[in-house]
Amino acid sequence: MACLATRPDISYAVGYLARFNSKPTVAHQQAQKRVLRYLKGTQFPGIHYKGSDPITGYCDSDWAGDTTDRKSTSGGLFTLYGGAITWGAVKQQTVALSSVEAEYIAVATWVKEALWTLQWLQELNIDITTIGINIDSTGALSFAENAQFSPRTKHIDIKHHFIRDHLEKGLIKLSYIPTEDNAADALTKPLDRVKFEKFRAKMGILNREAVEVLDPSE
Repeated sequence: MACLATRPDISYAVGYLARFNSKPTVAHQQAQKRVLRYLKGTQFPGIHYKGSDPITGYCDSDWAGDTTDRKSTSGGLFTLYGGAITWGAVKQQTVALSSVEAEYIAVATWVKEALWTLQWLQELNIDITTIGINIDSTGALSFAENAQFSPRTKHIDIKHHFIRDHLEKGLIKLSYIPTEDNAADALTKPLDRVKFEKFRAKMGILNREAVEVLDPSE
């Protein structure tokens, strides 16, 4: 499946359409054809890896994006040497009562992925001991770093609070990034063409013309 192997740019669309597999409508079938037309019209060489950039993580969430059950979507990816190595767009299992809560749940999901990725890289003898994750929510960042109890967030399942444990161990580092630079935004919601193409390039998916003009030494 393309979205699992070389095309993280269609992960959100594929994940959204998969929710209606049991009972698709004409509109869903038309959307599916649009995804296929997009793939046919953008036959890129694949994910391009270059340079020596360390592993970088991006995490994001919409809030109550599903108008039926008001659940949010978590999206994230990790890049290594400028190209995506793992990514995903997953509908959250619980209803978030605020955008900060939705972002925090998304961070918890991608901390789990970061721990798996860190172990995988170490098995390949790649000397990386900490993985940074960029998020565009100052509220979620503050909540993750603040160990004090808050009555406003006591209803969040305790499993999400393991983030703090791994921050203290130094395995994970969370950093703020503006929304316009957060590549995971393309995995949580539809975007206009300019933003979508910008984030697609940050995933390492370059069109053939862009690959051809790259310096061979990079």
